[in-house]
Amino acid sequence: MSVLEQLSDLQVFLLNWLLTRDTFKLNMVPVENVLSLVKHHLSVPTPNFAFEINYNQIRNERFNDLTQNDHYQKLFAYHGTRLDNLHSILHIGFLGHMNKLSLFGSGTYFSVEPSVSLHYSPFATVWPNSLLGKRLSCLLLCEIIDQPDHVKRAAENETLNNQERRTVRDSQAGAVPDKYVVVTSNELVRVKYILIYAESSELMQNDQGTRSRLRTFLSANRYHLYLFFYFFLLLLIGLFNSNLFKFYWRLFKKRSNHLLFGSWHVTQ
Repeated sequence: MSVLEQLSDLQVFLLNWLLTRDTFKLNMVPVENVLSLVKHHLSVPTPNFAFEINYNQIRNERFNDLTQNDHYQKLFAYHGTRLDNLHSILHIGFLGHMNKLSLFGSGTYFSVEPSVSLHYSPFATVWPNSLLGKRLSCLLLCEIIDQPDHVKRAAENETLNNQERRTVRDSQAGAVPDKYVVVTSNELVRVKYILIYAESSELMQNDQGTRSRLRTFLSANRYHLYLFFYFFLLLLIGLFNSNLFKFYWRLFKKRSNHLLFGSWHVTQ
């Protein structure tokens, strides 16, 4: 019996959805080209890999139609997320109504500074045979249709009269801060580039090797270490109770008091 024959219909359907949906393709592109798309001022670690997402014709047409014949411009902003969210975001899109962060209103949060979004992209352990690395982190560069009713951000040449441009209706803390973008409509944003950070395998192996040797040493010499610390404690107790230690301790306090309070009297 083959492997597929052992799977239920639901499992086969899930594998088909995971592996054969032809709605986009990934192409590796130079990291520098991606980082240059958004002007940022804060330093950011250089990603190890960058991938461009090329959507099929149907998804491209559907997204571009939302610009209303280029009436609304497009902008790029970064989004940080856990690696296990990536598949759902690519296939289903962002689900802003499910986000827990809502200080500046409901929606999906982005930033024009990659270093800000990178804080929300923790490293995660992946398939051990992956050519990209064993622990990865992803940073998404997203394409946003700048529709003012649903995209809240600090606009250029902002005046006091257009605070509405950067304020979400249910915001608890006022206007959206500089460098941030809040999108309240899921269909106005899509992932365009994926930046991948990989932990150095050499550093990981050295760190794991050091920890393994330390655990082995502690386990093999546990009894001797107990004895060593026990005798060391007895030695400290005996030293603190000795007349020699008490003599030097009184001498030290006397000299300290003389230096502190004696110099104080002189200055007075």
